[in-house]
Amino acid sequence: MRAHSRSYPDASFLDAYDFRPGAELIGGTVPYDRPAELRRSFERLAGDQGLLHITLSLPAGLRADRDLWTRTILTQLGQMDLPPYATPWITARHTDAHCDHIHVAVALRCFD
Repeated sequence: MRAHSRSYPDASFLDAYDFRPGAELIGGTVPYDRPAELRRSFERLAGDQGLLHITLSLPAGLRADRDLWTRTILTQLGQMDLPPYATPWITARHTDAHCDHIHVAVALRCFD
Protein backbone atom coordinates (compact mmCIF):
# COMPACT_ATOMS: atom_id res chain seq x y z
CA MET A 1 0.00 0.00 0.00
CA ARG A 2 1.18 3.47 -0.82
CA ALA A 3 0.13 6.50 1.21
CA HIS A 4 0.40 10.19 0.40
CA SER A 5 -0.85 13.07 2.54
CA ARG A 6 -1.08 16.82 2.21
CA SER A 7 -2.39 19.62 4.45
CA TYR A 8 -4.99 22.09 3.22
CA PRO A 9 -6.28 25.38 4.68
CA ASP A 10 -9.79 24.75 3.30
CA ALA A 11 -11.92 21.87 2.06
CA SER A 12 -12.16 22.84 -1.61
CA PHE A 13 -10.56 19.51 -2.57
CA LEU A 14 -13.69 17.68 -1.37
CA ASP A 15 -16.10 18.87 -4.01
CA ALA A 16 -13.45 19.67 -6.62
CA TYR A 17 -11.76 16.27 -6.52
CA ASP A 18 -12.58 13.70 -3.83
CA PHE A 19 -16.34 13.61 -4.40
CA ARG A 20 -16.32 14.41 -8.10
CA PRO A 21 -18.94 12.62 -10.22
CA GLY A 22 -18.42 8.86 -10.14
CA ALA A 23 -16.74 8.78 -6.70
CA GLU A 24 -17.96 6.05 -4.35
CA LEU A 25 -18.56 6.87 -0.68
CA ILE A 26 -16.71 4.35 1.51
CA GLY A 27 -17.48 5.72 4.98
CA GLY A 28 -16.58 8.20 7.67
CA THR A 29 -17.70 9.98 10.80
CA VAL A 30 -19.29 12.98 9.07
CA PRO A 31 -22.71 12.60 7.40
CA TYR A 32 -22.58 12.99 3.63
CA ASP A 33 -25.28 14.75 1.66
CA ARG A 34 -23.84 16.84 -1.16
CA PRO A 35 -20.20 17.78 -1.85
CA ALA A 36 -20.82 21.50 -1.29
CA GLU A 37 -22.53 20.83 2.06
CA LEU A 38 -19.74 18.43 3.04
CA ARG A 39 -17.16 21.12 2.27
CA ARG A 40 -18.89 23.61 4.59
CA SER A 41 -19.17 20.99 7.34
CA PHE A 42 -15.47 20.13 7.17
CA GLU A 43 -14.39 23.75 7.20
CA ARG A 44 -16.57 24.38 10.25
CA LEU A 45 -15.32 21.23 12.02
CA ALA A 46 -11.65 21.96 11.28
CA GLY A 47 -11.78 25.53 12.52
CA ASP A 48 -8.26 26.93 12.50
CA GLN A 49 -6.67 23.46 12.88
CA GLY A 50 -6.71 22.74 9.14
CA LEU A 51 -7.47 19.69 7.06
CA LEU A 52 -5.50 16.69 5.94
CA HIS A 53 -6.01 14.89 2.64
CA ILE A 54 -4.73 11.30 2.56
CA THR A 55 -4.56 9.15 -0.56
CA LEU A 56 -4.13 5.40 -0.08
CA SER A 57 -3.59 3.22 -3.12
CA LEU A 58 -3.04 -0.44 -3.86
CA PRO A 59 -0.73 -1.84 -6.54
CA ALA A 60 -2.30 -2.25 -9.97
CA GLY A 61 -4.39 -5.41 -10.18
CA LEU A 62 -5.35 -5.53 -6.49
CA ARG A 63 -8.72 -4.41 -5.19
CA ALA A 64 -10.04 -4.01 -1.63
CA ASP A 65 -13.67 -4.21 -0.58
CA ARG A 66 -15.38 -1.48 1.46
CA ASP A 67 -14.76 -3.31 4.77
CA LEU A 68 -11.02 -3.68 4.16
CA TRP A 69 -10.70 -0.03 3.13
CA THR A 70 -12.56 1.04 6.28
CA ARG A 71 -10.31 -1.07 8.52
CA THR A 72 -7.27 0.33 6.69
CA ILE A 73 -8.42 3.91 7.30
CA LEU A 74 -9.08 3.27 10.99
CA THR A 75 -5.59 1.79 11.33
CA GLN A 76 -3.97 4.66 9.42
CA LEU A 77 -5.69 7.30 11.55
CA GLY A 78 -4.70 5.49 14.74
CA GLN A 79 -1.06 5.34 13.61
CA MET A 80 -1.22 9.10 13.08
CA ASP A 81 -2.49 9.61 16.66
CA LEU A 82 -5.89 10.71 15.34
CA PRO A 83 -8.63 8.89 17.28
CA PRO A 84 -10.67 7.40 14.41
CA TYR A 85 -14.06 7.60 16.14
CA ALA A 86 -13.54 11.08 17.60
CA THR A 87 -12.01 12.70 14.51
CA PRO A 88 -14.10 14.04 11.60
CA TRP A 89 -13.20 12.11 8.45
CA ILE A 90 -14.80 10.83 5.26
CA THR A 91 -13.49 8.80 2.36
CA ALA A 92 -14.25 8.25 -1.29
CA ARG A 93 -13.01 5.68 -3.79
CA HIS A 94 -12.13 6.52 -7.36
CA THR A 95 -12.54 3.65 -9.78
CA ASP A 96 -11.43 5.50 -12.90
CA ALA A 97 -7.68 5.01 -12.38
CA HIS A 98 -5.20 2.21 -13.06
CA CYS A 99 -5.13 1.23 -9.37
CA ASP A 100 -7.72 0.92 -6.60
CA HIS A 101 -7.36 3.96 -4.36
CA ILE A 102 -9.22 6.10 -1.86
CA HIS A 103 -9.10 9.71 -0.70
CA VAL A 104 -9.61 10.50 2.97
CA ALA A 105 -10.46 13.99 4.21
CA VAL A 106 -9.65 14.59 7.88
CA ALA A 107 -10.42 17.64 10.03
CA LEU A 108 -7.48 17.97 12.40
CA ARG A 109 -9.64 18.61 15.44
CA CYS A 110 -11.70 16.13 17.47
CA PHE A 111 -15.45 16.44 17.77
CA ASP A 112 -15.13 17.28 21.45
